[in-house]
Amino acid sequence: MLIRTTTITLLALAAGCSSVKTPQATALPSESSTLPVTTSPQSSTVAAPKQETVDSETKASIMALASHLKQIGAKMYGAYWCPYCKKQKELFGEAVSEINYIECDAKGENPQPELCRSAGVRGFPSWEINGQLHPGLHTLEELADLSGYQGSRKF
Repeated sequence: MLIRTTTITLLALAAGCSSVKTPQATALPSESSTLPVTTSPQSSTVAAPKQETVDSETKASIMALASHLKQIGAKMYGAYWCPYCKKQKELFGEAVSEINYIECDAKGENPQPELCRSAGVRGFPSWEINGQLHPGLHTLEELADLSGYQGSRKF
Protein backbone atom coordinates (compact mmCIF):
# COMPACT_ATOMS: atom_id res chain seq x y z
CA MET A 1 0.00 0.00 0.00
CA LEU A 2 2.86 2.38 0.85
CA ILE A 3 4.43 1.88 -2.58
CA ARG A 4 1.12 2.52 -4.35
CA THR A 5 0.43 5.66 -2.30
CA THR A 6 3.95 6.98 -2.86
CA THR A 7 3.73 6.25 -6.60
CA ILE A 8 0.39 8.05 -6.88
CA THR A 9 1.74 11.00 -4.91
CA LEU A 10 4.86 11.24 -7.08
CA LEU A 11 2.80 11.00 -10.27
CA ALA A 12 0.51 13.78 -9.02
CA LEU A 13 3.51 15.95 -8.17
CA ALA A 14 5.04 15.33 -11.60
CA ALA A 15 1.74 16.41 -13.15
CA GLY A 16 1.96 19.69 -11.26
CA CYS A 17 -0.71 19.12 -8.61
CA SER A 18 0.08 21.63 -5.87
CA SER A 19 -2.40 20.27 -3.32
CA VAL A 20 -0.52 16.98 -2.92
CA LYS A 21 1.74 16.69 0.10
CA THR A 22 5.34 15.92 -0.78
CA PRO A 23 6.49 12.65 0.80
CA GLN A 24 9.04 13.25 3.54
CA ALA A 25 10.70 9.88 3.15
CA THR A 26 14.08 9.71 1.49
CA ALA A 27 13.79 8.82 -2.19
CA LEU A 28 15.88 6.18 -3.87
CA PRO A 29 19.13 7.61 -5.26
CA SER A 30 19.97 7.65 -8.94
CA GLU A 31 22.43 5.03 -10.07
CA SER A 32 24.89 7.85 -10.78
CA SER A 33 24.95 8.94 -7.14
CA THR A 34 24.71 7.49 -3.68
CA LEU A 35 23.19 10.62 -2.16
CA PRO A 36 19.44 10.54 -1.37
CA VAL A 37 16.94 13.26 -2.10
CA THR A 38 15.59 14.84 1.07
CA THR A 39 12.99 17.34 2.13
CA SER A 40 12.98 19.55 5.18
CA PRO A 41 10.42 18.47 7.79
CA GLN A 42 9.29 22.09 8.10
CA SER A 43 8.64 22.51 4.40
CA SER A 44 7.08 19.28 3.15
CA THR A 45 4.38 21.11 1.18
CA VAL A 46 6.42 23.79 -0.59
CA ALA A 47 4.73 24.99 -3.75
CA ALA A 48 6.68 26.92 -6.33
CA PRO A 49 5.16 30.28 -7.20
CA LYS A 50 3.84 30.60 -10.72
CA GLN A 51 6.30 33.13 -12.13
CA GLU A 52 3.90 34.42 -14.77
CA THR A 53 1.46 35.49 -12.02
CA VAL A 54 4.02 36.93 -9.58
CA ASP A 55 3.80 40.71 -9.20
CA SER A 56 6.81 43.01 -9.51
CA GLU A 57 7.09 43.59 -5.75
CA THR A 58 7.27 39.84 -5.13
CA LYS A 59 9.84 39.41 -7.90
CA ALA A 60 11.92 42.20 -6.38
CA SER A 61 11.77 40.55 -2.94
CA ILE A 62 12.82 37.19 -4.36
CA MET A 63 15.67 38.81 -6.31
CA ALA A 64 16.81 40.65 -3.16
CA LEU A 65 16.88 37.38 -1.20
CA ALA A 66 18.82 35.63 -3.99
CA SER A 67 21.32 38.51 -4.11
CA HIS A 68 21.68 38.37 -0.32
CA LEU A 69 22.36 34.61 -0.46
CA LYS A 70 24.99 35.21 -3.13
CA GLN A 71 26.57 38.06 -1.16
CA ILE A 72 26.97 35.96 2.00
CA GLY A 73 28.43 33.04 0.02
CA ALA A 74 25.50 30.64 0.42
CA LYS A 75 25.63 27.54 -1.78
CA MET A 76 22.91 25.24 -3.01
CA TYR A 77 24.11 21.68 -3.62
CA GLY A 78 22.04 19.53 -5.94
CA ALA A 79 21.86 17.12 -8.83
CA TYR A 80 20.42 17.65 -12.30
CA TRP A 81 18.06 14.67 -11.92
CA CYS A 82 16.71 15.71 -8.49
CA PRO A 83 13.03 16.80 -8.56
CA TYR A 84 13.35 18.63 -5.23
CA CYS A 85 16.32 20.60 -6.57
CA LYS A 86 14.23 21.60 -9.56
CA LYS A 87 11.40 22.71 -7.26
CA GLN A 88 13.88 24.64 -5.08
CA LYS A 89 15.16 26.48 -8.16
CA GLU A 90 11.60 27.18 -9.33
CA LEU A 91 10.90 29.00 -6.06
CA PHE A 92 13.46 31.61 -7.15
CA GLY A 93 12.10 32.01 -10.67
CA GLU A 94 14.27 34.39 -12.71
CA ALA A 95 16.41 35.11 -9.63
CA VAL A 96 17.81 31.57 -9.73
CA SER A 97 20.67 32.97 -11.82
CA GLU A 98 21.92 34.68 -8.64
CA ILE A 99 22.11 31.41 -6.68
CA ASN A 100 25.51 29.75 -6.29
CA TYR A 101 24.46 26.27 -7.44
CA ILE A 102 26.91 23.37 -7.10
CA GLU A 103 26.20 20.32 -9.28
CA CYS A 104 27.05 17.18 -7.32
CA ASP A 105 26.49 14.53 -10.00
CA ALA A 106 29.52 13.83 -12.17
CA LYS A 107 27.19 13.52 -15.19
CA GLY A 108 25.69 17.00 -14.73
CA GLU A 109 26.74 20.35 -16.18
CA ASN A 110 29.86 21.81 -14.50
CA PRO A 111 30.02 18.93 -11.99
CA GLN A 112 31.86 19.36 -8.69
CA PRO A 113 31.21 16.08 -6.84
CA GLU A 114 34.42 16.40 -4.83
CA LEU A 115 33.23 19.76 -3.45
CA CYS A 116 29.94 18.13 -2.43
CA ARG A 117 31.74 15.30 -0.66
CA SER A 118 34.12 17.64 1.16
CA ALA A 119 31.17 19.79 2.29
CA GLY A 120 29.50 16.70 3.78
CA VAL A 121 26.47 16.78 1.49
CA ARG A 122 24.38 13.65 2.09
CA GLY A 123 21.15 14.55 0.26
CA PHE A 124 19.65 16.95 -2.25
CA PRO A 125 19.05 19.75 -2.20
CA SER A 126 21.32 20.97 0.59
CA TRP A 127 22.17 24.56 1.42
CA GLU A 128 25.40 25.74 2.97
CA ILE A 129 24.63 29.00 4.75
CA ASN A 130 27.01 30.76 7.13
CA GLY A 131 29.17 27.64 7.39
CA GLN A 132 26.28 25.29 8.28
CA LEU A 133 24.71 22.63 6.08
CA HIS A 134 20.90 22.65 5.85
CA PRO A 135 19.58 19.60 3.94
CA GLY A 136 16.20 19.55 2.28
CA LEU A 137 13.85 21.69 0.26
CA HIS A 138 13.29 25.03 2.02
CA THR A 139 10.75 27.79 1.55
CA LEU A 140 12.07 31.24 0.70
CA GLU A 141 11.00 32.35 4.19
CA GLU A 142 13.11 29.59 5.75
CA LEU A 143 16.11 30.55 3.63
CA ALA A 144 15.64 34.17 4.67
CA ASP A 145 15.59 33.13 8.34
CA LEU A 146 18.61 30.82 8.00
CA SER A 147 20.65 33.50 6.25
CA GLY A 148 19.72 36.50 8.39
CA TYR A 149 18.03 38.28 5.47
CA GLN A 150 16.54 41.62 6.59
CA GLY A 151 14.84 42.82 3.41
CA SER A 152 11.25 42.62 2.19
CA ARG A 153 9.64 39.21 2.64
CA LYS A 154 6.82 39.56 0.14
CA PHE A 155 7.61 36.15 -1.35
